[in-house]
Amino acid sequence: MPDKLKVAVLGCGGIIGQHMLISVPESVEPLFVRKHPFPLSHALDLEDWDTTKEWLDREQPHVIVNLAGESRPDVVERDMGAYQAINAMLPERLAEWCDVSDSHLIQVSSQAVFDGNSGPYEPHRLASHTHVNCYGVQKAAAEYAIRTASFLNWTIVRPTFVLGIRPFPALGRENPAESILSGTQKWQVDNRWFSVSFAWDVAEMLWKMAQLRPKGRILHCGNPERLSRYELARKLNPDAWFEAITHEDFVAEYGPLVAERPLDTTYKDAFFETPLDEGLELLRDCWKQRATDGMSYRAAELSAFLHLPVRTCVQKLAVGFGPLHNAVTEDFRAFMGDPLDNGRIGSPLDLLDWYRNTEAYLWELTAYHCDAGFNYAGTCEGVITRLKGDRQQKIDSGPVLCVGDIPIAPIIELTPYRVLCLGDGVGTLTIKMKEAGFQAMYHDLMDSRTAAFALARFAMRFKDDTLACLTAGFDPGGPHITPFDAIVSLDYLEHVPNVEDWVRAIFAALKPGGLFCAQNAFAIGSGPEGDMPMHLSVNDHWEQDWDPMLARVGFVQEAPQWYRKPL
Repeated sequence: MPDKLKVAVLGCGGIIGQHMLISVPESVEPLFVRKHPFPLSHALDLEDWDTTKEWLDREQPHVIVNLAGESRPDVVERDMGAYQAINAMLPERLAEWCDVSDSHLIQVSSQAVFDGNSGPYEPHRLASHTHVNCYGVQKAAAEYAIRTASFLNWTIVRPTFVLGIRPFPALGRENPAESILSGTQKWQVDNRWFSVSFAWDVAEMLWKMAQLRPKGRILHCGNPERLSRYELARKLNPDAWFEAITHEDFVAEYGPLVAERPLDTTYKDAFFETPLDEGLELLRDCWKQRATDGMSYRAAELSAFLHLPVRTCVQKLAVGFGPLHNAVTEDFRAFMGDPLDNGRIGSPLDLLDWYRNTEAYLWELTAYHCDAGFNYAGTCEGVITRLKGDRQQKIDSGPVLCVGDIPIAPIIELTPYRVLCLGDGVGTLTIKMKEAGFQAMYHDLMDSRTAAFALARFAMRFKDDTLACLTAGFDPGGPHITPFDAIVSLDYLEHVPNVEDWVRAIFAALKPGGLFCAQNAFAIGSGPEGDMPMHLSVNDHWEQDWDPMLARVGFVQEAPQWYRKPL
């Protein structure tokens, strides 16, 4: 038996897959797969069976969890043929591959296999012979193909009406829980009923089934309480206003865009861990955490990146900045060895190796950014406010685009305000800059764990690509092709052995009139005996020599920590 069970999760971008990303058991080696590139997964077009089979033959997973497919009934109804391969044909091919390869398939099905006329439904019930929509036809066909062939190594799991808040909103589409909590959909159907399942319960069940691998079993996952969309909306978001509407009126309003829904697919004897009211409260808390960028949201990002259960990450972050900071110092000293005579721990190359490989820094920086006492969020907001003011001043005083004699818009307003976030570590400043509407570019060390985590965070949060500039070492290089309106360096320069080289490169990379914000920690905890030995003691003198050096380079100081390149 291998040390770790290799589990391929196909279609990991949906609500269940995202919750599997943050709940990987320690005994599992996960292989997450989705069609489009994503830092934490393999990009694979599952409709191309030859390529898929080649990948499976190479990776040889012990278990396949198949979440892939189009699960929106209205979309399938409009073009059933477009989704036949992924919804109905792929599961049979996977089952055949698992039998030949002595692997196990967990096919994730749906309550849509039932016609809704004879509930509540128990796990032993086979799919109905008739279905109310094309999606149900395809999911039932997949079940039938797996059950009636001579395949042995399969389990079918049927979640029902899955509710969850996406940990990574750039992936997948809005879940009904998100729609209800945002209050965007006021009409809610009140004459179709179902059970609900919570995404974290489904993820936990799938991981359990992956480890147990029961052969030839059909299992249900869902809370047994009977609800309509209207009742669910009132329970989940009692402060919002919703209007009850019949399914028939809804269809009449939206016409052929809406597929028929089963009358009642309530479950009986299904697996669930979370009682309904507790689950709804958890959904509300997850929604708040995501909106406020709270600790549990950060823990979810670490969980997905490090393949640790999110509970483990929450517990580790909960110990607070102090212990995690001490762990970084211990990690640094253990890696770098004894101090050299020049007062620096190790050599510059050793220092770079530590930055590339440290995992402890991910925890410390995350805790630091979340700690209300340090108010890193407030620091970022202060920088953003200053840069917004600078942009507005340039717009107000700048040239105007005219058509003939008619002014159209300030020219500067038509161009992006570009900000370089220097040495941004886990990427929090870049994220906040992007959210504020700036064209933000992330910078850090190439091939480092820190940069890899930051790039993963960007992919989890944003649907567009985040610009990144990664340097191979301590050499800042020449100016960038497109200069920046502003460069922000928060607690970065004390870590590099050539501070003045970086300042000169920053000056060169700024547009004339560009702003430089520098928050430094020179002579704070520095040197081999300090509590932050990665703050190089050779930089201590910059505590006094910083402003004279910036003036020598050409910067004009406008305020504490703020400098401008002259026009």
